[in-house]
Amino acid sequence: MKKTIIVSIILSITTLTVFSQTKQESIKELFYLMKTESMFDKLVFPFQSVQKDSISKVITSTLMNSFKPIFKKIMYEDMVGIYDKYYTQNEIKDLIKFYKSKTGKKLLNLTPEIQNDIMKIVQTKYLGEFMKNFTFRPKVTTSIDSFFVGIKSKNEIYMCAYRQVRETDKYIKYATDFCNNLLMKIPIDTIDQRDRAFAKSFEKQYNIIAESRQMDSMKLANLLETSKHRYRGKIRETLNNIAWEVFERVSDTKTLQNALHWSGRSLEFSRNSSYILDTYANLLYKLGQKEEAIAKEEEALRFANEKEMKGFTETLRRMKVGEKTWKENMEPIGSDVIYIR
Repeated sequence: MKKTIIVSIILSITTLTVFSQTKQESIKELFYLMKTESMFDKLVFPFQSVQKDSISKVITSTLMNSFKPIFKKIMYEDMVGIYDKYYTQNEIKDLIKFYKSKTGKKLLNLTPEIQNDIMKIVQTKYLGEFMKNFTFRPKVTTSIDSFFVGIKSKNEIYMCAYRQVRETDKYIKYATDFCNNLLMKIPIDTIDQRDRAFAKSFEKQYNIIAESRQMDSMKLANLLETSKHRYRGKIRETLNNIAWEVFERVSDTKTLQNALHWSGRSLEFSRNSSYILDTYANLLYKLGQKEEAIAKEEEALRFANEKEMKGFTETLRRMKVGEKTWKENMEPIGSDVIYIR
């Protein structure tokens, strides 16, 4: 994983700076004008932003900080030679003149925004068309071992894609298969074994992070404790999040019953979790099991924090008087979800 990130950054930097090169001092001036050094942080950010949990973000941040000196060496030594190989002195001067111009500066400043706009257009305008014509089946597996090493199953790939294009029905279909055929089938013993292995691995990173002083010792100690239940937490949260989405948007009894089972497994990992109890209670209520729902919502209230009290109290009131606890005509599924990866 670490090697993949580093190689990706190097290749990205090489691609983004393909316009320039120089003869020793000229090339360094060109790199300065192109803001090549600051490009490192812009390239690192996407790798950090895709990390969904604090532990992964801290490890990635530590890795990237340790790579910065190497990047500078690449830029001021290796890339100087590469640019010297492919560009003449006059071409370097032309590029320097361009990047000093108003248009050149504008190009540099707007490039990140242009790239973001292109990605948004691809996701919102063309990804749906691509999925409809998608016949290739990636050689990925739903096996438990592959899951723990980060290989996505077909169901997870499709689930993520249909969420991006806001096609709720298809998202729910693949989310159901993802939960039933993978997350619900992973034995507790296997999860605990993987958690112990991860915690042992994180302990090695702990000292590196502590020495770098990137965060205070209390916060780092909390992360160390969290690392002991990494996979329990991720599976619990993912099952609960998808179960809640089903509750909000689905009326089909079979799908709601599936979601109730997912929520139930989340509770196995954290029996005193107020928001998971709330999810479970709402699913029971929507399935017509009013008395059981009220009992669970009262239990959720007992464990609720101050911010949750008002919402849970209102939910309980609605249950008791027979009002719906969900909104009608919910908008299509969005892209803001917590996934395993």
